[in-house]
Amino acid sequence: MKKIVLLVIGLLFLPVIALAYQVNIEAPETLTVGKPLVVTGVTTFPPGMSVDVVLYYQLTTTTEIKRQVVGIKPDKTFKVVFDTTGLTTGTYKVEVPVNGMGDSVTVRLVRIVDRSEEIQMDSPLTQEFNGTLLIAGMIEGDENSGVQVEVIGPDNSLV
Repeated sequence: MKKIVLLVIGLLFLPVIALAYQVNIEAPETLTVGKPLVVTGVTTFPPGMSVDVVLYYQLTTTTEIKRQVVGIKPDKTFKVVFDTTGLTTGTYKVEVPVNGMGDSVTVRLVRIVDRSEEIQMDSPLTQEFNGTLLIAGMIEGDENSGVQVEVIGPDNSLV
């Protein structure tokens, strides 16, 4: 009789184990200060449910910088954008704090860099767009290296 009761109790907990939700997030490994930090995720949470996405500064201990609550879309994805303006150079952690998620990826480390001390821009930082942008400048110590230039529009989208 005791074996049957234990078996029934064990079977009651089985569906709970099978229903563990999954969350997987993606974020860039390196980002320049001032660029938007875009965190995307895929989950098995039902659409409409909300999750917290937290940005921490990580030195010897972690300090919470920003937290955003985001709703799960019908395709079971979510997206959060953090403004990195004014953040210091260093390692940050993006996390969706959930418990018991099995093999979920709920933490990503992001290294934020600031090269503004090394770069000298000779062209105006803001310009009216008439089809042509004037970009001129110099990086100390890297005379013959390539440079990637990104233009960010007024709505923080990459032009």
